[in-house]
Amino acid sequence: VALAFGAQTQAVYVVGGQVARIDQGGSPPPPQHPDLVTTLADAPDPVRVGNNLTLTTTVRNAGALAAADVTLTHALSGRVQLVSVSSSVGSCTTVAPLRCTLGTLAPGASATITRVLRPRSTGTLTSTATAASSTAEPLTSNNTATAVTTVTRR
Repeated sequence: VALAFGAQTQAVYVVGGQVARIDQGGSPPPPQHPDLVTTLADAPDPVRVGNNLTLTTTVRNAGALAAADVTLTHALSGRVQLVSVSSSVGSCTTVAPLRCTLGTLAPGASATITRVLRPRSTGTLTSTATAASSTAEPLTSNNTATAVTTVTRR
């Protein structure tokens, strides 16, 4: 049994009986955990008082393992009226704070939640949506997304 170093390939060979090659050029395996990524978009921006504002939130599992019991919470301002809410998977409540139960998101899977709101007063409307899972997730800084909408007079 011996070690051989490939000058051209920069590889390490274990020789003797069976030959094995250890190559340092490969990439490490992906982390073995879920990674929920939340995005939030508003349209139109600006919006006029009394007109509909659509908030679209996407929760995607960018990790290598499934995320179980995924939920999305979104606190509603008293300055808006909830017109409707829908989700591509699971279900959502229609009372504040808005909560959607999305179930299990497999690696690469996503859920889209659409809320239609009607602003009641002018100013800046800040909307924040946060996803969570019962499965341990080491990176949670990308679980929350915020949109700032300008509300103008009619």
